[in-house]
Amino acid sequence: MIERRDYCYSGLWVETRIDIPDWAPFLVTPGSGQTQVRIEVAMADLAMPQQSVVLDNGKTVWIVVADVVAFKVTDGDHIIVYVASGSGVDRWLPMLTGTAWNALCLQRGLFLVHASVVCNAGGAMAFCGPSGAGKSSTAAALMARGLHLVSDDLCRISVARGSCVYPAAPRLRLWADAARSFGFDPAVLTRELGGRDKYFLKPLGQVDSSPVPLRVIFLLEWGEPALVKIDGLNALKSFVGAATFRPQLIEQMGLVAEHWAQCLRLLQQVPVFILRRPRDFTRLGEALALLG
Repeated sequence: MIERRDYCYSGLWVETRIDIPDWAPFLVTPGSGQTQVRIEVAMADLAMPQQSVVLDNGKTVWIVVADVVAFKVTDGDHIIVYVASGSGVDRWLPMLTGTAWNALCLQRGLFLVHASVVCNAGGAMAFCGPSGAGKSSTAAALMARGLHLVSDDLCRISVARGSCVYPAAPRLRLWADAARSFGFDPAVLTRELGGRDKYFLKPLGQVDSSPVPLRVIFLLEWGEPALVKIDGLNALKSFVGAATFRPQLIEQMGLVAEHWAQCLRLLQQVPVFILRRPRDFTRLGEALALLG
């Protein structure tokens, strides 16, 4: 059992005895804040469900991966991790900080989106799209031009008093061809779980945990370079389709209406554009030039 770890991550004070390397920049002195979330590892219970299920109107969510791990997420303040015998931490930790963390935030009514976000002095820009749309590679290209990484894959956005993005784990996930195009050798990078040809890239530099104002959203599409402003119902439907993380879980928890309402509040504050970019990495600069 390792010593207690406290993190201030996505605006929440988390207490755990699990070492979460991706959250290392958000470590705080144990006891320096009021704990809002506890994450713990426990022995498997024979009464555990054998598949993922949502109970108690979403107050309890079980996320189960057979023979690997089960997460019990309750009341937006507690995650219990039940690890199968012989299952290494590298097999279940990404699911803890991804799907299980997403379920906990949904229970708390927090708004998370599927996006890669970078920023400069003028604020943050978010790039949304389904897996394989080029979110991370677009962010990597802008970082090569001096912008800073705010979040990749799953990020929390506050829409209460202006739209702000909370910094998340400081790493990008790049397909092998994208990594090579930016001068990185996949052989020396950490490979993502699941056998996919995708790798983690951890940018250098200090991480600021303060929320960053979100000034623009881009929905990525493949094609000849173009930038198209969209608004109204078209923008809302396109954004929900491109930026929703685990939509099935939102539906199972009965949160579809609230999720759409949060998306609408965001788009009432932040403009949305479709950004079309070529698949050819050597031409990516043509699309980025449209951003001004």
